[in-house]
Amino acid sequence: MMTSDEFGEDPAVQMMRRVFKGMEKVQERLIERSGLSPFDERLREVRELVLRAFEQAWAGRAGQGVSLNENDYAHVYEACFLKILEQKVCTK
Repeated sequence: MMTSDEFGEDPAVQMMRRVFKGMEKVQERLIERSGLSPFDERLREVRELVLRAFEQAWAGRAGQGVSLNENDYAHVYEACFLKILEQKVCTK
């Protein structure tokens, strides 16, 4: 039995789903470019640290009154991912 996804019809929810999809694409692209396996155990820590860094960056911008568009979120996430990946994987 299918139920209607009324929550998913909300434009804000739709936007956030697009934002998260963009973040997933960034992550996939960067992992592929790095030559790492998507199953590399080091990526768990990287992902956790990236999430924290992204949340801090997002909150910091919001605290400054800066509103981000959908593409901005992906760019911020990409910058965080690259920085953490370099620190945790590329330097070892």
